[in-house]
Amino acid sequence: MTVREFSEAAGLLADRYYEEAEAWQPRRRRSRLLPACAAACAAAALAAVLGTPALRTAAPAAQPPSGTVAAAPAGTALPGTAAAFNEIAPPEPAAGGLFNLAAEDFEPMTAAQLADYFGTDLPVAEAVPGLAEQPGTYGLYRRDDGSVYYDVNAVTFSDGAQSVTVTLGRAFWLPDGPFSLEGDGLQFADVNGRQLALFRWTDADGTACCRAEFAQDGTAFALTSAGLPEAAFLACLTALAAPGDGAPSRTVTGTVDVIDPYAGCIGLQPADGGRGLMVFLTPETDAASFSPGQTVAVTFAGEPATVGTVWPEQLLGLTF
Repeated sequence: MTVREFSEAAGLLADRYYEEAEAWQPRRRRSRLLPACAAACAAAALAAVLGTPALRTAAPAAQPPSGTVAAAPAGTALPGTAAAFNEIAPPEPAAGGLFNLAAEDFEPMTAAQLADYFGTDLPVAEAVPGLAEQPGTYGLYRRDDGSVYYDVNAVTFSDGAQSVTVTLGRAFWLPDGPFSLEGDGLQFADVNGRQLALFRWTDADGTACCRAEFAQDGTAFALTSAGLPEAAFLACLTALAAPGDGAPSRTVTGTVDVIDPYAGCIGLQPADGGRGLMVFLTPETDAASFSPGQTVAVTFAGEPATVGTVWPEQLLGLTF
């Protein structure tokens, strides 16, 4: 479903677009969180990604002394070379109606224009012969001043029995429902020298599904398959994901600009000026112990398990 079709079906079209603070729908949170916690984090992520003034859900405690907090929970698995899939429950639908999309702001695009906008040629059909790109209406939502505020589009490739959908976003990063990990460890797979988290589940119709997410050159990618063999899914993922450095873990240093003790997460603005990162903490680490503007280095296994999000299962350490 394209962004326009989704908007019309969900009743999201309105006379004018939403207020600036509502321009971001944050990444999913784990379904093990209480609904109230997830809602609190959703509001906090607005500030993390857009760079707006940080939302404080509670007055944080004084800045803790410098040091290192060990944060590797039991069951954490470092990345390996095997294409290990993480079993999850079927993802919940994305929340709708959080903001309005203005019909007059919609700017249609052809498939070729869409690929150029996102900087990718989507070589899915070449990776899995037999799959063909399905017709779709594509586009984005642009304000009067020319700025894009919603640009999530999904392109589906199918042979009728099996399909792969590539969802892309640049100004707005991939709304989706919560993931619930089935098991204690979070496994990573080596894909083109990148350590990515791969997920699989069986939907209500008994169809096997796979998913992976990654960020690349300012664009968020989500690859979801239905009925496709895992080897074919990996072929698509390999064709889309640019080569990485093969590092089994990485460290991001930045300043804290979101603190949500209820959802147990902090938001970091990386020192290199990259996109904001939401870090969900282990139960042993209290989000309220962090302070606005504090410099923190977070070390985690693999790449963010889902776009812009470090899961607690992959945390290896926090240094502040």
